[in-house]
Amino acid sequence: PTVKYLQSQPASTWSPDSMSKVLWSLAKSDVIVPHKALFTSCVKEMIKDKGVKVKKISHEGLVDLLWAIARARQHKHEGDHRTVHMTAEDEELYSMASKRFQEDVDQIPMDKVCEIVYAHGDIGIRDEPLFNKLALRIVAKQKELREDQMAKVIRVYCRFMIPLKEPSQGFRTMAVVQKGDFIRPSEKPRHSGPRTYDHPVALYEKTQVHAR
Repeated sequence: PTVKYLQSQPASTWSPDSMSKVLWSLAKSDVIVPHKALFTSCVKEMIKDKGVKVKKISHEGLVDLLWAIARARQHKHEGDHRTVHMTAEDEELYSMASKRFQEDVDQIPMDKVCEIVYAHGDIGIRDEPLFNKLALRIVAKQKELREDQMAKVIRVYCRFMIPLKEPSQGFRTMAVVQKGDFIRPSEKPRHSGPRTYDHPVALYEKTQVHAR
């Protein structure tokens, strides 16, 4: 009923967060095909007037909207192979959202930071400036993330060949481990206990004298 009501109303009358909730629900329920026109009209409405609604929508709403659009643009084929068909409006929406996320990165909840990464991975948009900004937050707050969240983030960064980096040390070689911290610089081995040194050992107890 909600979808039919929205379709019967001019897109300009919808609040951006309402659009996000409806599209997210449709994508989550996998009933996208009958409502593809609704997805397209919502994207056009979001980017209209230089993206004024992108600036008004909540961070959570914007992330959910991008995820829903990414799902809507995926097409399944035989053998579980998927292709993505983006529109120019989709790319413009992602670009506008990127600017908002980069400006407000410290205000976005960590679970939504991860979902920003997922949404770009799903639709195939490699946004290096945005990913570098998100990486600083992800590395600093990685202990707040679950293992499955961090693992999925790592896969997307690896796919786009964008390194995760620490804010104070720049780009470094990272080691992925199974437990504890997910990503950390390789550490120099530490010695435990007093240092010991090898001394030369004489081959013979006394100096050997050879007859001439």
